[in-house]
Amino acid sequence: MREIILQGVAASENPMSVRKEVWSKLAGVWKPKNLEHLAIDCSLEDLNSKIDKILTGGLQGRVVVDMRS
Repeated sequence: MREIILQGVAASENPMSVRKEVWSKLAGVWKPKNLEHLAIDCSLEDLNSKIDKILTGGLQGRVVVDMRS
């Protein structure tokens, strides 16, 4: 990571009021467009097939596993 600076703000260093304001903006105004194309949901039972697609290059983005199913 030469000449790369990672900057951020730790949530623990800000009061809850500031965190709630940022979270609200992230859920609304700052929410990325086409978010549904960046990630797909799958059940734990469907995870093996998703992993196979990832390994063969047939799936792009993120897979969110619903552990409740």
